[in-house]
Amino acid sequence: MTIEVEGTAPSQHEPVNIALAPWETRVLDIMNDLVGHGNGYVKSEGGISITHSGAPGAVLARMFISEPGKGYSAANSFIDPETTASQRWHGSGLRLKNLDGAKLEPVMTVRNTAPGLSRIQGRIIYTRSDGTTGTVDIPQKPVAAGKTKTFSMENLVKNLPSDATYGGIELEYDTPNGTVVTSVQSISQNGDHVFQVPMFDPQNMPSSAGGAPWKGESDNRTIVYIKNETDMSRNFIVHLKYDGGQYTPGIKEIKPRQTVAIDFQELRDRQIPDDMGSVIPLDIMTGQIAWSARGREAKTLSGRSEQISMYGGVVNTYSCFNCCENSTADTWINPQAAAIVREAETWFMANQTETNCYQQQYGPFVANVSMWSSTETDVATVSDGLVYGAGVGYSEIGATVPTVLWFHWGGGYCEPWYDEVYRHGSVEVVGVEKIQYKVGSTWTDIPSGGIGPVCNGTSVSFKAIPTSGSFPSSQPTWSGDASGNGVEKTVTFSTAGSRTVSATAGNSVSTMVNVGPANANITLTWLAPAVTTNTGSGQSTASAAPFVPEYIACADLGTNEWKLRVKKVEAKTNITIYTGGFRDPSANPPISQTEAIDANTKMNAYYTSGVKQSWHTTAASEAHENYHNTEWTCTANHYWGPTETALELLKVSYASYNSEAAAITQIKAAATGADAKMAAFRTASLTYWGTLADNAASRPYAAGQIVLNGHISTIVTLAATNNWTGVPGVATANPNVANPCYQQFSAYNP
Repeated sequence: MTIEVEGTAPSQHEPVNIALAPWETRVLDIMNDLVGHGNGYVKSEGGISITHSGAPGAVLARMFISEPGKGYSAANSFIDPETTASQRWHGSGLRLKNLDGAKLEPVMTVRNTAPGLSRIQGRIIYTRSDGTTGTVDIPQKPVAAGKTKTFSMENLVKNLPSDATYGGIELEYDTPNGTVVTSVQSISQNGDHVFQVPMFDPQNMPSSAGGAPWKGESDNRTIVYIKNETDMSRNFIVHLKYDGGQYTPGIKEIKPRQTVAIDFQELRDRQIPDDMGSVIPLDIMTGQIAWSARGREAKTLSGRSEQISMYGGVVNTYSCFNCCENSTADTWINPQAAAIVREAETWFMANQTETNCYQQQYGPFVANVSMWSSTETDVATVSDGLVYGAGVGYSEIGATVPTVLWFHWGGGYCEPWYDEVYRHGSVEVVGVEKIQYKVGSTWTDIPSGGIGPVCNGTSVSFKAIPTSGSFPSSQPTWSGDASGNGVEKTVTFSTAGSRTVSATAGNSVSTMVNVGPANANITLTWLAPAVTTNTGSGQSTASAAPFVPEYIACADLGTNEWKLRVKKVEAKTNITIYTGGFRDPSANPPISQTEAIDANTKMNAYYTSGVKQSWHTTAASEAHENYHNTEWTCTANHYWGPTETALELLKVSYASYNSEAAAITQIKAAATGADAKMAAFRTASLTYWGTLADNAASRPYAAGQIVLNGHISTIVTLAATNNWTGVPGVATANPNVANPCYQQFSAYNP
């Protein structure tokens, strides 16, 4: 091979011929080996040209440049001018600031191999933090024939926005294709970091897909740059594969001529999920980056990666391309099935995986969809994957998804086979059809009028029934006396009256619940005695009227029972007063001493004889019989407590009787039911009442005697007025009427 050097002092006398053995690698020093003057030096600008006798691609060459005193080093690749197809050079990832925000000096070195003057110009397209782009023009620069010139672009970028940290560079020249080669770098002020920008001919670029290693440990940062080489927006995708997983930020849009940067370390450290919800584990330090353009056109994007160590002062660039862009591997819709309520929304997405031309698979990720569709638009509509529940039922949700297969025919030529596939899932739009309630362990439809009366303080379990299928998670929502979410809900009712339970899943269904009053012990309702009079001369009487109970029943649905409750029990005494067979001293007082003596003697004898005498009063008889009423009252009140307890233990199956009235009828009629217990209550009370004395010197006669004592005293006064003598006074002044139920109560267990 022949190597020609330009830009040394002294100059190379003539090109050097070198012979390389098969597979040999040789390191050559410019001054010692190529110029032949070890004491000379390399100028600040120059170039090297190599020609060889082998087949195209048989020789690989790279030049390493260093200036240890400034900490500067860089590696430059050689370009075959015969492979160029245009008069342009492009590069992605031109850094304008270092990772720490320090300014960098962009430098462009241009070598003109044409026989005449060449003029070069271009532009820097930078990217702001919000994704928008801006452009800085690079003025035309002349480069003489056979010369190399270096141009600083520091002044061009010094007034850029503060958030413009990187961009792309595009250069064009006016001499024939391949006669100008360029090298672009951004150099830190201390020379520790040299950010080399690989330049390429945009009309002879490799595929728009590639890969690079990723390092994320310590202060190592790996930045991926993707540049759009066209004047229209494009799509691309980047993947990071690591041991145990994969991270794919998704398909991204890139604007015309824009350069974007992807920093997986930042995505890892901030735990930002990709579009499938995955994050990069914090302990992942290494991996493999893969990127590719998306679409049916080849060679639209360029890409590379850059590894930077701030503390190590190291910058590496990787510009590795695949044979073709990535091909679609599989496509499906996610979810396959979903359920929502009316007027609610849910997302569907199309997912894909892809493979590179070496059959390495990446994904899944969210695919672009050219059209969404719904087979039943009265049930569900869809826009950009967002499904809206319009009405109950089922609908197929379809996505038409672009796919592409790339065929590599060799020689850098790839051909796409573009298609669209239809993938679908289903959505069920669910509403509340009805509410059921639980009787024991059985779910039962609620009647149109609601349920109840429900026992106050008991719980009822409700279940919402969907119009079809099943409810989505956390549906329906409950309101009224119920609250929360879910298909089933148990409600404890502690407020009497008409209550409401509603279930809502798009639509609402409500049911009424009649809640009975809080259960409390009642007392007998005593009516005034029913008094009748009889002009005959018989003995007055007092008898117990039948008890008149009023019942309600309430449902304890958890135990499947109608339970009896006593609302009211009326009780009274029937009294008959005989008004004949005696002379009433108040209406017909004695008119003589003899009559006065007889009247008081007879009235004093009422208590001691236990017999109504010929001198008597209706009021005394009423006092006697009213005392019997008092006895009956305290007797029945005593036996009522256990009777009420026994009555309210009575119950029948709720499922067997469809109404409160039917349940009460059955509870009353049973052999040991309410009627039987009330009869036992009456029997026990009458039996005890019968043990209370009603004879001479008993309490009922004492009550009557107290009334007669008033009349005796009146006659004594009358006698004194008339100077009658021998008229007796009150014989029994204070007869005992205390403790009407004085006998010991017998045991009673109804």
